[in-house]
Amino acid sequence: MIGKVVRHDQRNWNECLPTIMAAYRAAKHESTGYSPNRIVLGHENRAPLDLVIGDVLTEEDRSESYDGYVYGKLQRMNECYTIAREHL
Repeated sequence: MIGKVVRHDQRNWNECLPTIMAAYRAAKHESTGYSPNRIVLGHENRAPLDLVIGDVLTEEDRSESYDGYVYGKLQRMNECYTIAREHL
């Protein structure tokens, strides 16, 4: 990925790295079926484009209480881990 965006003299690789890593972490991996963001954080990160498109939160992302949020987050993460293990 770095080879596609770095300048010809290869002196700006360190400036490109954060954006490249964000793209890598957001990409769905064939081996697990999920992105690293989804597996580690339990959700996809929101990109600047999401601000342009609008609110991308679904009803399942919203909770009435902290306990409800934690319970929902654990449920989603357990589901991701189970599916990732099956793919591996």
